[in-house]
Amino acid sequence: MHPQRFPLTQKAKLVDPKGRVLLLRDAATGTWDLPGGRLDPGELYDLGAALRRELDEEIAGVAVTLRDAPEALLPHTMADGSEALMLLWQGRAEGLPTLSPEHNAWTWWTRESLVAPEAPALRAALGLMNATPWHYGISGTRGAIGRT
Repeated sequence: MHPQRFPLTQKAKLVDPKGRVLLLRDAATGTWDLPGGRLDPGELYDLGAALRRELDEEIAGVAVTLRDAPEALLPHTMADGSEALMLLWQGRAEGLPTLSPEHNAWTWWTRESLVAPEAPALRAALGLMNATPWHYGISGTRGAIGRT
């Protein structure tokens, strides 16, 4: 028997200077989710670059600084119902996004407004998001990967 393989997806918990998290609304489903997406072929060995590519596609115009490594690996149910593994990154962001065609709205959500998350990735990440600080500054021993 062969071991089951799971696709890998990445999401970013991006916090603005007011302590809010950026969420995007999917144009097809109407659900809110964290920015990010799947890896393209050849991106497995530079996960930070893969996430920056997704962020460039989804939220052009937002200045983003990411930690140098993901903060968690979580189980994730994709929109089509398939299972995947999700790398959750933390970072800070400023600016107004220009959305990709796959999204039709964005908002900076507060911790209080996340009481009824709609998207599976957001539900999976919510416990971690509430357990970890929502802060704009990135500090500690880990560095940052910048994108402006």
